[in-house]
This record gives sequence, C-alpha cells and structure tokens, in this order.
Amino acid sequence: MDQLCLAEKQKWTRRAKIKWCKLGDENMKFFHTIGTYRFRKNKICVFRNGQQEYFAEVDKLKIATEYFRDLFSEGRAWEPCIDIHHLYSQQSHSLQNLADPFTWEEIQQAVQDAPASKIPAPDGFTNEFYHLYLPELKDNIMEIFQAFHNKSINLDGVKSAFIALLPKNETP
Repeated sequence: MDQLCLAEKQKWTRRAKIKWCKLGDENMKFFHTIGTYRFRKNKICVFRNGQQEYFAEVDKLKIATEYFRDLFSEGRAWEPCIDIHHLYSQQSHSLQNLADPFTWEEIQQAVQDAPASKIPAPDGFTNEFYHLYLPELKDNIMEIFQAFHNKSINLDGVKSAFIALLPKNETP
C-alpha cells in the first residue's frame, strides 16, 4: 500500500513540477490542482481539418503526422534555372568567368569580408575561427569548393533541419 501511495505522489509531483515540490508543502489538493491545470493547459483537445473535428488521440496523431510530413518532405526534384544574362543585362560585366572553378583568392576574400562574430553553419565555428585558421584549412576548403563546382558533393544535409518543441512557461 505504501508503494502505491509513493507512486501516486511521484506521479503528481512530476505533474506539478519539481519547483513546486521544493517550495510548496505536500498538500495533495495543491499538487492535484497544479498538475490538472498544466495537463489541461498543454493538452490539445480537438483538431479541425476543414469542417471536420477530431477528438480521438489516434486521429489527432494521424492529422499532425500527415501535416508535418507534407510540410517538411521534399516534393518533386527541381533544379533552379536563372537566366544570368537577364539579371545582368544593364551591366557590362563579362559573364564568361561565372562557370570557372573557384579560386583561392575569391574564397579568401569571401571569408575576410564575413563578420567575425557570425556563425556560418551548424558546425558551431564562428567566422573568427575561419579568419584565424584559413591557411591551415586551405586544402580542405579548396576540396569542398572543387567538389561543389564539379557537382560531386552531397548537399542533402544543407536542406535538413531539426525541430525542437519547447514547453510553454508562464513565468520564464
């Protein structure tokens, strides 16, 4: 019996948040009220799909899964097609060198022009890192740019994203 009471208390403690457990007393009515309030506040009661309403958890899960699958899935494969001559018709620049491989000087200039405190990619390295260690990274960077120019690099990771659901807090 004691074990059952302990499990019940732990359940309501988790629902009422640890903060309330430390700061409040062990009044069961208090814990039940806080836990029930949070449960009701965070629960999605109904999904509407057009004119139809869904209350069952299975139906709500199916609708949410389909929605996010459609939202984040790749549709048909496409290649962007831009007429460069149309974009630069007013200028007298020669467009012949646009198809040339990247040069080390172009890459150095792009890295040096980037603000030092900005993060360029999910790797977490700031541009300050690249400013300091650019000579040591030359071979690796040139290899990546050559593979990009030759279209032999896999860029699937560029189109990926991570989604993190954050809980609502009334008092952050």
